[in-house]
Amino acid sequence: RVLSSHQAGASMVRGDTVAGIHHWMFHDDAGDRYKKNCLNDEFNEMGMATAKGTDGMLYLIQLFRRVE
Repeated sequence: RVLSSHQAGASMVRGDTVAGIHHWMFHDDAGDRYKKNCLNDEFNEMGMATAKGTDGMLYLIQLFRRVE
């Protein structure tokens, strides 16, 4: 959950590879939440991070917010 005094959104996905995550975000119906945040004209800041989990999967999180 993003704690912010501004409008905010977040997306988190996991996959075997960056290419697999990218495909999921842009080509699968499950990526609709990601697309809603990523393409939202209201957000004017974005940060992201990746980490490899103990399960061997690659995790990607993106945080979006609007700052006046």
